[in-house]
Amino acid sequence: QTSDGEDILVEVAEVSRDARSLPCIPATTLKGALRAACKDESLIADLFGSINAKDTGSAGRMRVGLSTLKSKMAAPDWLPDASQTDGTFARPATAIDRKRGAVAANKLFRSTSLAAGAGFRGSIELVTTVQGPNDPVLRTELRHLAHVLAPLQQGLPLGKRRRHGDGRIKLVAVEASLVWFDPTEGYKEADISDLLGQALQQAQKSIEATSPPVIRKLRLVAETMYTTADPDIKNRL
Repeated sequence: QTSDGEDILVEVAEVSRDARSLPCIPATTLKGALRAACKDESLIADLFGSINAKDTGSAGRMRVGLSTLKSKMAAPDWLPDASQTDGTFARPATAIDRKRGAVAANKLFRSTSLAAGAGFRGSIELVTTVQGPNDPVLRTELRHLAHVLAPLQQGLPLGKRRRHGDGRIKLVAVEASLVWFDPTEGYKEADISDLLGQALQQAQKSIEATSPPVIRKLRLVAETMYTTADPDIKNRL
């Protein structure tokens, strides 16, 4: 707010961008989210790396690349004037006073978001000693990789405003190839997309069988201001 009492919207940068100034998912952000979602300590140390108490450790075998924007969606209909050509839009908001649970005075801001449905393409490299698609170790490696990627199939929270349902990414398609060195023929490559797909399906079934019930939150959106009333709220405060 200015000295004259005029409210000013503050810009808050919440969308990461690449060298082309297009929305992207940084490699460290995605890798960190995958690591946090993984519950297998042995896989975390092997694929993501580990550091011990003496600040020494080992690098992980999984390398995550930058995910770049491949397709974009239009901004919500209720914000027709806030849409940008790169698929992002500015959404006005007001900060909440944590003590009172009400709107904080003189704390307007505008957050930048990416419209739901945008598509990204990224890469993950797993360093392995597998020697060809018939190597029995390959299926074990794919099973471990699928276990790490399985949370992406359900939808992985990422970035800010996760409590509001923003920043959720989901894996919709995979392509995988195996590259190895043959002493007589040199470097060779084989498509293993189907094998990885099967491993992901098995990992998903395993998670669904052992996961506790998921609690979902309801998000209300309206073109104009609205209020919600709960007659029992005093009994729960």
